[in-house]
Amino acid sequence: MTVAWNDLRGAVIARLAARHPDVVVSGETDEPAPAEARCFVRLASAAQARLTGNRYRRTAAFEVRYAAPGATPEALHGMAEALYDDLERVELPGDGRSLRGDGLGHEIVEGALRFTASYAFDVVRSRIEAPKMGRLEQEGYLV
Repeated sequence: MTVAWNDLRGAVIARLAARHPDVVVSGETDEPAPAEARCFVRLASAAQARLTGNRYRRTAAFEVRYAAPGATPEALHGMAEALYDDLERVELPGDGRSLRGDGLGHEIVEGALRFTASYAFDVVRSRIEAPKMGRLEQEGYLV
């Protein structure tokens, strides 16, 4: 099964929404200051590298920005602690496989929490069937 970028992005959003029902979780936005506690999930970068044959290694880096009106640094660090647990493992939709988060980190910038996590996984592409070569017949002999 190939994991699409939007599938993984949706899995991260769903995981956060399930673990924090009191926080509005959404995709990317340019909203400067929310009126309520919100998490914005952004697929910051994605890459695909060829391995052998038809196998590829995909890497996706996410940025989660958490902002709440009047949040103290202690509350933001508390949310960061929860995000370390929440995003350590994300379950993919469909087949129930899960991906382990790598490179988890956080910082507080301008009164908001910026949390990062990346996920690496392998995908297998179907091979393209090329037409087979015809038969060769030997007409002479080598001396």
